[in-house]
Amino acid sequence: LFISTLTTMLFVGCNNLNQKAQKEEVIISADYYNYDTDDDLINNSDVIVEGKILNYKSEYLSVGEYSESSNEEENPGGEIDTTQLPYTIFQVEVYKNYKGNIDKKTIIEVKQLGGDFDNITFSENNTTPLKKNQKYVFFLKQYEDSPFSLLNPVQGTYLSENGKLIPNNKNSVKMDLNKLEKINKK
Repeated sequence: LFISTLTTMLFVGCNNLNQKAQKEEVIISADYYNYDTDDDLINNSDVIVEGKILNYKSEYLSVGEYSESSNEEENPGGEIDTTQLPYTIFQVEVYKNYKGNIDKKTIIEVKQLGGDFDNITFSENNTTPLKKNQKYVFFLKQYEDSPFSLLNPVQGTYLSENGKLIPNNKNSVKMDLNKLEKINKK
């Protein structure tokens, strides 16, 4: 994940008799790897699960791999990067595991760039916001001491409805549940 810039700031607010505080919207632009096939998505995921979003919270997270060493070769410049990015952390109840070691009924945390903080809403320009109480199939990467990460905001989730997987409208890669069912049988 490479955050390229904070590209746009929009000011959204209500001017009514109560003079509500303005809500600031910050659009984040990030570059992600785009996968060409369903096999690419499957092979590059550490974990693939179907689950329902139970709840969510917004939180600032440090997500880079940084050296705290004062050794110039290990940490050029000697400064520790403490940059934190805004994320929404979703609590997901796992209904089915297709890849990885996650038990059914386990609650996992999945992070998505962006979130609501006081008077600021951070949005990633490619992200389709996930919805509470919806079922999705999640294509995830696992990192130490961090919630699971979507492979990317466009291809990392498929809405799961009536036995069919519905991709994000920006995602051209079709996914079939039958193909996912065969992963653990190999």
